[in-house]
Amino acid sequence: MALGLPPPEHTAASPSPKAASPARSSLAEAHALRLALIYTLADGERKIAPEHLRASLALYDYAARSATWALQGATGDPLAEQIHTALERNPAGLTRSQVQNVLAHNRPAAEIHRALAALALAGRATHRQLPTTGRPAELWTAASPGKVVCVRVNDTDRGFD
Repeated sequence: MALGLPPPEHTAASPSPKAASPARSSLAEAHALRLALIYTLADGERKIAPEHLRASLALYDYAARSATWALQGATGDPLAEQIHTALERNPAGLTRSQVQNVLAHNRPAAEIHRALAALALAGRATHRQLPTTGRPAELWTAASPGKVVCVRVNDTDRGFD
């Protein structure tokens, strides 16, 4: 790291040393330096001292871990979030046809498939096959936290914890 300080210690709050270190990009390093400068000026000093750098890295690390916690499970996909809201409003679940109805048949099947896969990968939705007289229906439900999710991608079942 260019600041000359070791990365913050691995803690129980951060699952891995990589996640604990805020200085993984030049942008993060620039933010840490700006924070250190603010701490320096607040102390009435003219030079950035190691304690100012440590304090800025600690604050940056806290902010990064807080953002990770707050956004845990978020897909970043507005369509996936819209579908997830519909799944939460329908605890019994929705079939793909019902999802299409919720979206007013306004989205291509490929976009819906991608959004459902994103929800499954984020652990926020599960699906199962329902037997019918014809082709089986796929029922999607909002997932409970910590539930094992199975998603079908390219005709392969993959399980996620």
